[in-house]
Order: sequence, then C-alpha cells, then structure tokens
Amino acid sequence: MKKLIVLLSIFIPLFFFIACRHEPVLPDEQVSFTAQVQPIIRGSCQHSGCHDTLSTSQDHRVIDSYEDMMADNRIVPGKPHSSQIYIDITASSGEDMMPTVAYPRLTSEQIKLIYIWILQGAKNN
Repeated sequence: MKKLIVLLSIFIPLFFFIACRHEPVLPDEQVSFTAQVQPIIRGSCQHSGCHDTLSTSQDHRVIDSYEDMMADNRIVPGKPHSSQIYIDITASSGEDMMPTVAYPRLTSEQIKLIYIWILQGAKNN
C-alpha cells in the first residue's frame, strides 16, 4: 500500500505537469503588418550590409515587403517557433542572432508584437 501511495504521489503531479498545455492568449486586436511589423523590420533589419536594398548575399536579401517576409519559409503563419525570422530575433548568440551584435536588439515589446502577428496568421494587413 505504501508503494502505491508513493507511486501515485509521483505520477499524478507528473501527469498534470505533462498534460497542462496553455494556449497563448491573443489580443482581440489584429496586429497590422503595414502599421506595426513592417516599421520594426525596416528600422532594425535594413542596415548597411544586412537586409538592405544593396545586399546581394542569399543570407542577407532585402526584407522590405510582405512578400519578402513570407519568402523561403521565413514566416510560417500561426507558428512563430517554426518561423526563421522569429527564431533569429530571439536567438541570444551565434550566427543566427539578428540583428547582429553591431546593431541594437529588438525590444521585448517588438518581439512580442512580431510573435503575435505570426500567431494570428501573419496576415498582409
């Protein structure tokens, strides 16, 4: 009987921990690509040698329009953690970290806005 109690005291909390999944709470307002996301990208990513109009490198192509953002699975609508842009702006070190060390990082509010936009379906609005 003691073994049963010990096992239950271990497995019941573990079960609730594993089974408890929280869906993110989305705001009622739709995040606007044109008014909110695009200005962040333009101000933070289009530096000389990065994602500006003069860049010719495959890794540093310009990101200016909605089509640029959606190209090459940079954004997977509804899935921020599968979207390369979100992965890059949340990286804390390494080659994938964007913007690079030479430029200021996005604020937590900017990152949250991009996250919500992607989670809401990354609409061209």
